[in-house]
Amino acid sequence: MDQEIKKYSLKEGFYLGFTLILIITFFYFLDSTTLIPQFNTYSCVFILLLLIFPIISIHKYNFIELKPIFKNYFSICFLVMCTSLFCTTFYFYLLYNFIDPNLIQEYAETQYLQCFSNPDCDISFEDYFSLYKNDYFSLSGQFNAYVFSLIPCTLYASIISLLIKMMKST
Repeated sequence: MDQEIKKYSLKEGFYLGFTLILIITFFYFLDSTTLIPQFNTYSCVFILLLLIFPIISIHKYNFIELKPIFKNYFSICFLVMCTSLFCTTFYFYLLYNFIDPNLIQEYAETQYLQCFSNPDCDISFEDYFSLYKNDYFSLSGQFNAYVFSLIPCTLYASIISLLIKMMKST
């Protein structure tokens, strides 16, 4: 991969990561329960920005370098998403474990209420809370979530790169 593309993509990824961290912080101060995975304004803003910003980054790069190569588009798109998700994953780890450890309690309570409404749920809240605290919000749990979030990023970067390449070729 070209060093120029790598530097550009990492810089853009850190910009996106910082912007997403600001959005997370805004919604955290607005209402911390919005950070719980569900369909709400926070999740829509987060996902839309994560999906649109790499396309903007590719177009900005096209004004600098006019080589319509799939590999370059894919590298930019994927590295921007990869870097920004790494930043937000690290921030979530800090937020849930050090900045406000009570968030894990809120998260577990909300998820437990959903589990409790299911008749097959036969786990106590203490066990449920322990599972979230030790498995999902630990450093290894956050790293696993980050790695699995890269799978859809790869697919998305491939599709967007192919579409842009096809549009540039015509």
